[in-house]
Amino acid sequence: MPVRAVVVGGPLLVALYAGVMVVSLGWLEPRAAVPDLTRTEIAQALDDFGSDLTALTWSLVIVGLIGVGLSVAASTMGRRARLSLSAIATLHLGLLVLGAPVSFFAAFPLGMDVADAFGVSGGLRTPWHLVLLCVSGISALALLSLLFSTTRTGTPATPSQKSRAEKRATTIDHR
Repeated sequence: MPVRAVVVGGPLLVALYAGVMVVSLGWLEPRAAVPDLTRTEIAQALDDFGSDLTALTWSLVIVGLIGVGLSVAASTMGRRARLSLSAIATLHLGLLVLGAPVSFFAAFPLGMDVADAFGVSGGLRTPWHLVLLCVSGISALALLSLLFSTTRTGTPATPSQKSRAEKRATTIDHR
């Protein structure tokens, strides 16, 4: 597995997950709950009810940015600490697994406010929450597979990264 695929791909997958979470829960779900109103009308009705749709949506954005920041930190610090690729991949997969409960708890206040203000159920109506749940589930399976392959063989699933000194030592001609 190439280093770049794990170090760059992990944060990109977490950012994609966070983006889908924010768009689906902050924009699509309120519109699906009250399809005959525009987002502005929904925001106004929630404001009259005592809730702020913009603030709730920004809280989703902040939660998503925290996940992306943790993923970038895992890649950066993992490379600097010369962690194995499987260890860095484990961190990214763990963040994707945690995405399901985090998105549930982040969406709960908005869903309840929409339900209370408009007299609709607080359930999710768009299929995007299922996509997020599937991604988290597949990530959990991949994480378990990675962890079991590491413990079964006694070595990481991917070879450790060689230090620069080791790389130089193998390329120097010692005649």
